[in-house]
Parts: sequence; structure tokens; C-alpha cells
Amino acid sequence: MLRLLLCTNGSTGSETALRVGARLALTLKLPALALGILEREGRRGAIEAQIENNCRPLRENGLLESVRIDVGDAVRSIVAEARPDDLTVVGPLGRPAWWRFLNGPSVRHLLQRLVGPVLFTGTRVRSESLRKILICAGGLSSGDAAVALAGQIASAAGAEATLMHVASPHPALPEPVRDQLTSPEAYLQTDTVYARNIRRALADLEARAIAVRFVLRKGDPLLEIQAEAHATAYDLVAIGSHYSLTGPARLVGDITHRIVEESGSPVLVVRGQSQPVRGTVSATAAG
Repeated sequence: MLRLLLCTNGSTGSETALRVGARLALTLKLPALALGILEREGRRGAIEAQIENNCRPLRENGLLESVRIDVGDAVRSIVAEARPDDLTVVGPLGRPAWWRFLNGPSVRHLLQRLVGPVLFTGTRVRSESLRKILICAGGLSSGDAAVALAGQIASAAGAEATLMHVASPHPALPEPVRDQLTSPEAYLQTDTVYARNIRRALADLEARAIAVRFVLRKGDPLLEIQAEAHATAYDLVAIGSHYSLTGPARLVGDITHRIVEESGSPVLVVRGQSQPVRGTVSATAAG
């Protein structure tokens, strides 16, 4: 069973992550573990207060599995605690600008090292209720887990879903094929692996009684995903990501990194090889 790992180091962004994560655990009726990381002396009381104030509804509903307080670096503590089937919920850790300049954003290190799905709450949480979810569909089956988890969340929250695919037409494509990229309806009727997977994704989401629409964009995937996310007030953006096990770290695509780092809004990242969650659908995702 999926478990939510709610993380805080006492920063303002961490408190937002606790609040969003607790609300999500209540919506999904899934257990949660609250992890506080003491990176600086004198913050234990503030961290414990954050956890108590934001996770009280979980405790009252029997969903707070336990509370842990670690001492040390937040990224190392989160990676050490997270299980492959955990949904890790984390926000900005409040690193100073010089630290980010030398080391890069903390979320990038987490995405490289965590195997399970990650919900990064960002700095702009429009609503604690999930009403609109953007699901980025790349059209490959390696992203099934992303749409599956996003579908589970949308179904439990009663949210509307937008399934978006970005097509990158090559100039050498025949004109009839390029024409098919201008219309979502025409694109879905093509006999390509992308269209087949997207049709299956739409059918599976609709089978969950989710109000879903399909959006087709053309161009650079990063720019088009950012444009769609900014054009509509989505409460959550879900994106799949591939990773490689050939290097010292699990390498996540640059598109995924940049969407998470630049969106400011909550972004759910699910690896193509993540563990399936109980009762989920089969679909497609991007990254």
C-alpha cells in the first residue's frame, strides 16, 4: 500500500508541504509518516509544532503512522527514510542563495536519488483542495504509473483532469501527417503508439468517472507544458519521468527538473518504474 512521507526541516515551504500532504493523505485515506529534520540547533520545538499543527487531522483519523525527528542534512534524511512505494511530499527547504548556487536546488538532489513518486509543493499553492489536475502524457507506456497515480488522486478528490500531449512535428513529415497534429480529434485517430496509449489513458480515466479533456500542443515539450500550466489555474501538475540506473545516481530528465523548479506550483513526479498503487489505471505520461 502506498504511504505518504511528509517532510519538514522547519522552513516555511516545509510547513506548506505538511499541510498539503496531510490533506492528500486524508483524501486518499492512506497512512502517513511525518519526518522532521533538525538541521540547525534550536529548531526542534518549531519542527514538532509544525508537525503537530498540520498532522493533527491525520492523528484524529488514525492515519498518522508515526513521527520521526532526525538530526542532519534534510536530503540525506529523506532519502534514507523513503521506501520505494512511498509518495514523498516535500517543499522548498529554505536553503540560502549561496547554498543553491554551489549545490543546486535541493529538489534536484531528491529527484535524482528517490525511486518512488515525489510531490514537490513549490511556492504557489493555489488551493488546498484539488479541483483541476494537469496530467502530461508523453504517449509511451513507461509513464503508466504517473497517470495511474494522478488518476487515483483525481478520483478521490473529485477533480477534473486535463490530459495533455505535446507533439514535436519534424519538418520532413508529409503534409497529411502534419495536418493531423493540428487537431486533437484527428491526432487521436492516428494509428501510432502515442495515439493508442493516449486513447487508452483517456478511457481508463473516464472509467474512474473523472471528467477529463484532451489537449494537444505542438512544439518544445518544456515550453508547452509550462504554457499550459500557466494558462489554467491547475492545482496539481503530474508528470512521468524516466531514470537511468547506469550512473552513480538515478538521472532524471532535464525537462522534469525544470518543470519542478520553475513552475512554483505543486508538481507530482512519478518514475516509469515506480511501484504500481492498488486499484490504479494504466495510462501514459511524459518526461
